[in-house]
Amino acid sequence: MINYNISFIISTRNRAALLKGCLDALIKQDNIEKDNYEIIVVDNGSGTTDTKQVVDSLQRRFKHMKYVYQEKLGLSIARNTGVKYAAGDLICFLDDDTIPDKNYIWEIILSFKTHDIACLGGKIIAAWPQETPPAWFNEKFGDIVGETPFGNESRFMRKDEFPFGGNIVFKKEIFQ
Repeated sequence: MINYNISFIISTRNRAALLKGCLDALIKQDNIEKDNYEIIVVDNGSGTTDTKQVVDSLQRRFKHMKYVYQEKLGLSIARNTGVKYAAGDLICFLDDDTIPDKNYIWEIILSFKTHDIACLGGKIIAAWPQETPPAWFNEKFGDIVGETPFGNESRFMRKDEFPFGGNIVFKKEIFQ
């Protein structure tokens, strides 16, 4: 088992139902001890208590989860707030509607252990109400819906590529 401490920061605003799916997927990860990562939910000005209730209900299953309320709106503000509370060596930003693969954390750890990198970005596949994208959709529109075309193999990104904020990991030292 590889040990590494990761802080997952998830910013959300009035999307408790979507957030629950993301948190469930992080809690159910394979190949990782639950004490090796934490989840920080930054509630960015939600007008209801639904977000806090979702976090509270899941804290019974996962003790390393924090709820932070940030009244001032803005994704950057919410993420920076999350970083202030983060204890991990790695900072991972996920969108509240992200459903990570069951080996997601394992792959992050493996990538940082085997490569001298400061940042890691992963593939993002858009979920559609139907099984396939609409007929008008083509891969050129992918970045509009947050998709990344990075494929299934690990590789270094080209100079004209950049990871998306919905699935990105940094060494914490970058923020210090």
